[in-house]
Amino acid sequence: MKSSYQLKRIKKSSDDSIIESLIIYSDNIEPQLRTDSNQILYWLDNYSKNFDDSFYVLNFYLNNKIIGYSQLTHFVDEKIIFVDYIVLDPLYRRNNTFYEFLEQIRYFLSRYVITYDYIFAEVGSFFNETQLSNKSRNIVRLLKLSGFKVIKAKYYHPSLASKISNQSFKSVLMVHTGSSMKSISKEAYLKIIEVIYFKHYLRWYSRFLIDKDLSDYTLGINDIFEKTKLDLKSKKQVDINGYSEVLNFKPNINRNHNIKSILQWLAMIIIFIILVLFFAVLHIIAKDKFKIETDAQYYIILFPLILIVTIVAIFSENKNNKIAKLLSKLFNID
Repeated sequence: MKSSYQLKRIKKSSDDSIIESLIIYSDNIEPQLRTDSNQILYWLDNYSKNFDDSFYVLNFYLNNKIIGYSQLTHFVDEKIIFVDYIVLDPLYRRNNTFYEFLEQIRYFLSRYVITYDYIFAEVGSFFNETQLSNKSRNIVRLLKLSGFKVIKAKYYHPSLASKISNQSFKSVLMVHTGSSMKSISKEAYLKIIEVIYFKHYLRWYSRFLIDKDLSDYTLGINDIFEKTKLDLKSKKQVDINGYSEVLNFKPNINRNHNIKSILQWLAMIIIFIILVLFFAVLHIIAKDKFKIETDAQYYIILFPLILIVTIVAIFSENKNNKIAKLLSKLFNID
């Protein structure tokens, strides 16, 4: 049977399909990252009544069956699209379905002439962790293969007020620009962060928090915005498409890494032994056949050492060097 994909917008909370799509959403988003479904239903009916920007909830269908859910906001004046969620039913996470989902979203934006310069998406939750989960890493990889790029700056994900009061956490902010840009000015980046923090998160929760809770949440948003500005104090540009630096990872020294190091040393020792034997034979030939006298000890040991040092220098100075690549393949050194 031929696969038929389709994307449909849900415009109101009374839509017959909303329950099924919210089940996919709720079942596949971690609790600490999940927005209250009642809030989503509220904004479906009220967002356009209160703001000039647009809120979209999209169902993704395969052969008339809902298999995905997406939620995004279009900030008209800033020409920014912010993606809250792209969720696929686990049973359909194969055969490029994720890429088809993204293509359907792009087609939707084009069909309805939604003008934008950037599409932003958040990935991952860190809390006290130092690394992304494997699931989040896979999402980053999929988005990068779809044209998104990682912004090389610390990004503090505002808390979802109904889940974790006034507590932000680290995430990865990704951007799709439709161009090959490699950096963005600090001023432009801070303006984008300001839109995300104040026009998206604070605007969203201002309807559900009152008095001290709203005041505390506002203070929390201001705090992470000031922290972001402080992080960028010495920068003029923010690079795009970084990865490990943005997370400030400490390398994990594991068993595989140790084995790899041992193999590298063994490869060097084997090369040294081969060179010693080669120069020993060369010395014998030079002495017996051509009657050339040499100091055997220095000749046999010194030349292999010089060559070994040269090989190490090649690897250290330029990993892209053709000789280094050839030796890497021969001796399985990476």
